[in-house]
Amino acid sequence: VDTSLAELAREAVERGEQEEREPPAKPVSASGRKRLEVLLEDLISLKDEIDEALWESEDEES
Repeated sequence: VDTSLAELAREAVERGEQEEREPPAKPVSASGRKRLEVLLEDLISLKDEIDEALWESEDEES
């Protein structure tokens, strides 16, 4: 597994958790919401790639 990808994913999750604890200062605009949706899709794709790489590395070790 590329550790830089894992590190980026971990940092993104930490930022997301921190942002969840902070109430938004103002409502999110439609364009802002769309950007957040795209970022979320990217994060989910990255997680899937990491999961797949982890499965492959576990299979190789077996």
